[in-house]
Amino acid sequence: MRKFGTLASALALCGSLVLAAPAGAQDSVGVNAAIRNSVQTRSSTSGPLRPAQLRAPVRLGDQFVTGPQSQVQVLLRDRSTFTVGANARMTVDRFVVSENGGSAVSVARGAFRFVSGRTARSSSREAIATPVGSIGVRGTIVEGVVGPDILGLLRAQPDVPPFTGDEETMLLVVLRG
Repeated sequence: MRKFGTLASALALCGSLVLAAPAGAQDSVGVNAAIRNSVQTRSSTSGPLRPAQLRAPVRLGDQFVTGPQSQVQVLLRDRSTFTVGANARMTVDRFVVSENGGSAVSVARGAFRFVSGRTARSSSREAIATPVGSIGVRGTIVEGVVGPDILGLLRAQPDVPPFTGDEETMLLVVLRG
């Protein structure tokens, strides 16, 4: 009887491991498609930063921090791409593959570019959250910068009035396509 109990426990453990593996795989919303120079990542806000790895899975809650002259491009499962430039901070908040689809990322600082993927329709819900607001994306290319790097771009333009707000939360958005 004791052997049966041990065997049943072992089978239950193996069964739970087999069932747990697909659940972990489903958490992946994309992969690191390109990494240039110093890119750090962490699985949650409490984990330590570690070097990002090319082709490593990207999961909900993953955060990216890029260094000077650095960049990371994340390819999401719906073929959307999200690229973050130098000195940036970005978090993958949400990803849904369905008829309506949708993804959401938060950009706390730095330059970014989002190109919607194959499921992007007028009903899909792509969103980019920044310190000052959210950008809803409906099948297009969005580029932007969050933070003081914007001042360098604006100073080079004629007839732009001086900026008087919070430089850390400044937001510049360009719609393409």
